[in-house]
Amino acid sequence: MLLSNCLIESFRNKPSLNEVRGCLLKLFSLQSELLREAKINQESINEKNLPFLWILA
Repeated sequence: MLLSNCLIESFRNKPSLNEVRGCLLKLFSLQSELLREAKINQESINEKNLPFLWILA
């Protein structure tokens, strides 16, 4: 499960739609920051190396 980069968001109860959207926003923000840094450093990032999201409830 943790062989690649990921974000883990845990909830005690079922998350609301707004909470899930917040998790997705964090994921997209992190991915875009990594892509920006790679562009500045003239590096390429494989899609498989971008972090993904686990939501545990």
